[in-house]
Amino acid sequence: MKNILGQIIKDLRKQKKLTQKDLSKLTGYSQNTISNHENMNRSLDENDIKIYATALGVTPQLLFELANKNKKESNINYIYNNLNPDKQREVYNFAKEKLIEQNQEKDTELHSINSINKTDDSYFEVVAAHMESNLTDESKNEILNFIEQKKQEHLKKKLK
Repeated sequence: MKNILGQIIKDLRKQKKLTQKDLSKLTGYSQNTISNHENMNRSLDENDIKIYATALGVTPQLLFELANKNKKESNINYIYNNLNPDKQREVYNFAKEKLIEQNQEKDTELHSINSINKTDDSYFEVVAAHMESNLTDESKNEILNFIEQKKQEHLKKKLK
């Protein structure tokens, strides 16, 4: 099986403050094998995935969900970055409008995107294809999730 989980395994290992040597003891794999898996130089089979999941205290399903999330985010970035500036502005305006609606629906105490200066607009790298009616709800949700994430990052920086 093609190794799409190497980076996820590495990230989880580091989050848990484990070295490759520590993970080696938990999995029974050599440190070299772990390095090859993490760097995607060696494929993973179903048994490998189960062993890593157990050692890292997660389910195999979570490993795949994390990999899928990373894939979607990088795909959206690619699409957005390849749009012309006019289409990027359309995407930004749509996402900004939807974020305002979402904030109003949630009736949250967080700073609304309305309070962000127009000069800060460039901060938000909205990621999506242009917003025609044929865009799926899933794609729109991905856009909104990304915008919310960027907004939260921006607000944290402003509060520091």
